[in-house]
Amino acid sequence: MHLIRGPGYRPLLLLAGLALAGLAASALLARGDESADRQGSKDWVSFVDPDTGLRGSLPSAWRRGPASLQPKIISPRQILTVATFSPHREPPNTDCGYLHPQEIRDVGSRGAFVTLFVGGANPTLLASTHVRPKAFRLKASGYLLQPKTHTHQTIISFKAHHRYFTAGVVLGPDAPRAVRRDARLVLDRLRLGELRLKS
Repeated sequence: MHLIRGPGYRPLLLLAGLALAGLAASALLARGDESADRQGSKDWVSFVDPDTGLRGSLPSAWRRGPASLQPKIISPRQILTVATFSPHREPPNTDCGYLHPQEIRDVGSRGAFVTLFVGGANPTLLASTHVRPKAFRLKASGYLLQPKTHTHQTIISFKAHHRYFTAGVVLGPDAPRAVRRDARLVLDRLRLGELRLKS
């Protein structure tokens, strides 16, 4: 039995072939996007804090501020401040908190701010604290921080290397997905095992 092939048969084969090639290319691009999404920004800069030995990296477009923006607060000790803007040391005051009002305001609508505090080796506190996660998740805190803004604010406490840590993250309400991802990766890439701190 012979099939009758009309004049449009070959163009249809060509279109079908192009469609299949397009689907294959889309699948490869999607896989590439997923890979890029896991890695974050392409250009990262490594750093080592000379005082504490804290090691990590941040996107090249981000800025490190003074290790401690609130010098009067020594316990817990602030050992990292990085942001999409230049964090500045706060004037001496009696305010105490993981996220200072000025830091929250400076984030703006599309920026991010990440900080890290370290406490001592209190056995009771460590016993009731979760181990550092392999990958951080930035969930909004269950309580309101001041000032009241539309920023997404996260406080995460964890233990690592026999010490108690608290990370604070502020994200602008319109922060792009890449900025949110990079804020998480800054925490994921911190190396806390080489800290030089007095007990």
